[in-house]
Amino acid sequence: MEHPCIMVAAGNIKTNDGVESFEKSNALDEITAGSFTLRQRDGNKEPNFIEIEQGTYINALGLPNGGLLYLKEKIKAMIKAAGAKRLRISIAPIQQNDLALMTSFLNGYQVTLEVNLGCPNVWYDGAQKPLICHDVRATAHALAETMRVRGNLRVAVKLSPLPDEIRDEIIDLCYIHGVNEIVTMNTRPNVSTLDKDGKQLLSVPLAGLSGRAIQEEALEEVRKTRQLLGGITGASIRLVGVGGIDSRDMVRRMYEAGADAVQVGTHAFIHGPKVFEELRAA
Repeated sequence: MEHPCIMVAAGNIKTNDGVESFEKSNALDEITAGSFTLRQRDGNKEPNFIEIEQGTYINALGLPNGGLLYLKEKIKAMIKAAGAKRLRISIAPIQQNDLALMTSFLNGYQVTLEVNLGCPNVWYDGAQKPLICHDVRATAHALAETMRVRGNLRVAVKLSPLPDEIRDEIIDLCYIHGVNEIVTMNTRPNVSTLDKDGKQLLSVPLAGLSGRAIQEEALEEVRKTRQLLGGITGASIRLVGVGGIDSRDMVRRMYEAGADAVQVGTHAFIHGPKVFEELRAA
């Protein structure tokens, strides 16, 4: 089997030291840092991450990061730390025009811009923000805002699992706006943090589900997206599969489902860069 590109997903990599720790893995092709927001965020209070069964997790980190000012200070060091590996910078909008401002800054650098339209764990002004990728109009606005100032940036869009009734419209928008990559899927959103006894496990009532419990759903998202891309004449969008990848078998299944590349998140952050040697092995 020809191996797809393997990359580490965004989540906890927000420093040049973090990038460097993954750069040392010869089995890794690309490194994603972020997600970054325009303004600094503390994220949600702890506890905000827990393993609910072996290999399955709920998390509500809430995008803790230093914002654009921090990114401006660190971007050159992060690119240097990535070495020969491609650095991807994930950004997430909180308010209107955030994407334009962050994209304008990043288009001066040789990175891939990954626009996170599917983070389910963002609370703002006391309320959980709705998923942009579950709203066709909001997605169109976000893509237009980004692409207007992209320059020569390679642009990826990360999506949550999509409702069947709007999936084709969202994928069409990615093509129409010139997106280079689609990354699917982000964590399953709006999962209750209550246990069987009614105890709230995390500091917020809803979280994202990741790990083994979303494997089949992630594979299906890749299959459905690949089918839609195959029906668009002239589409050459790279498809990146993500969700519960914790074994060579899952890498193979993602590839067979139609992924051109795979992204590994939670599994890598639990076990470290060593997992990529295992995932890459023939």
